[in-house]
Amino acid sequence: MQIQQKFILQAEGFFDKQFKNLYDKNVLMKALKLCEKSHSVTMIERTILWLKRLKKTNIKLKPTHYQNSIVDVDYTEVHNNGNEKINEWWSALGKILNDIAKGTLTSIQKEIKGYQEFLAVSKEGIELFKALLNKVAEIRNISMEMELRIGEVQEQFRVLNMYKYQIPPEDQQAVDRIGDEWAELIETANKKDHEVSGYKQTYASITMTGVAKFKKDLAAEYEKYKANGPGTSDVSLDEGLELLQASKDLCQTF
Repeated sequence: MQIQQKFILQAEGFFDKQFKNLYDKNVLMKALKLCEKSHSVTMIERTILWLKRLKKTNIKLKPTHYQNSIVDVDYTEVHNNGNEKINEWWSALGKILNDIAKGTLTSIQKEIKGYQEFLAVSKEGIELFKALLNKVAEIRNISMEMELRIGEVQEQFRVLNMYKYQIPPEDQQAVDRIGDEWAELIETANKKDHEVSGYKQTYASITMTGVAKFKKDLAAEYEKYKANGPGTSDVSLDEGLELLQASKDLCQTF
């Protein structure tokens, strides 16, 4: 009886209480859903470190055999099963982080490619010229945000590498050069802006001339309306209505 009691106490105290969570599917699914929903590398890495601690305290530092008086307790199968469970969690966390990193990288690549293709096309005509200026301004405005996103995806791949998760070579190559691609795009946008600087001055001059002409024509029509429009003594009510409609139609042409 004494031997049996010692055996029970030893078995109960052999593993950390948190080690039991590895075998609880509800705990696993809740942790995985939370990591997936948050897209937080910090949360995923914290869970990975928790697994490493469990493995160290409950497997690596625990003997595979324990001599309890005349009974030799073999924990080899328990060790193996614990390792399998930890690897199951490990793989699931790696897949989530890989999917997040891949999604972030693909999104950034798509945006950069779109900008590259737009800037590569020759822009002729006033509408295309305005579209070019707007796109250059857009690239400059999102520069800081894009740099933060690039830093985020680089951190995601750093964690994958640090914990020895497999990464497709083409993805690693892409994330290694994504920062340079954005820097090159900024440089291209600045060159395009410089190339059209002369045209911008011409466009500004044309716009100012157009505004001045508009103001002059509008003022002339207003004076004409006051002198000959509705309300003057020699204009009947019906004629005034016609003149009022004609003035409205004229305003639509400005």
